[in-house]
Amino acid sequence: MTVTLNQTSSTRIEGLDLARAIALLGMIVVHFDLVVAGGGTSPEWLATLTGALQGRAAATFVVLAGIGGSLGSRRARESGDPALRRRSRVALLKRGLFLMAVGCLFLPVWPADILHSYGLWLSCGALLLFAPAGVLVVATLASIAGGSAFLLTGHFFDHW
Repeated sequence: MTVTLNQTSSTRIEGLDLARAIALLGMIVVHFDLVVAGGGTSPEWLATLTGALQGRAAATFVVLAGIGGSLGSRRARESGDPALRRRSRVALLKRGLFLMAVGCLFLPVWPADILHSYGLWLSCGALLLFAPAGVLVVATLASIAGGSAFLLTGHFFDHW
């Protein structure tokens, strides 16, 4: 006897949704400790947990966003149809701009909010979505150089 669970025609990948939820939970725990508990007055178990999640949850979330953008634009990439590519790029750009706007509005409420940063990088990803490999290499090197210059010359860690 075969039991069939409620099947849908959805093309969602539940594993990606679960991974996003776990990454989001990890970021909430890390930022809660950073902002509310002060990053040094936490119980030892929480400090150990947030130390293990520090940077990993955010990096996982960004990688999953890239996977989602890639999967979402796969049909446009495979078809080569310029109109379909444009729609994919615009859809991803709208998501990035939405995250930037929500993140900027949320900054006064939650100073550790990084949605605006994710929105910026998602928007950059939308612009580079169908770029040739050479352009991607140059963009990667430029972002590494720019980020390094910012860390060396800016006062990034003063506030925290």
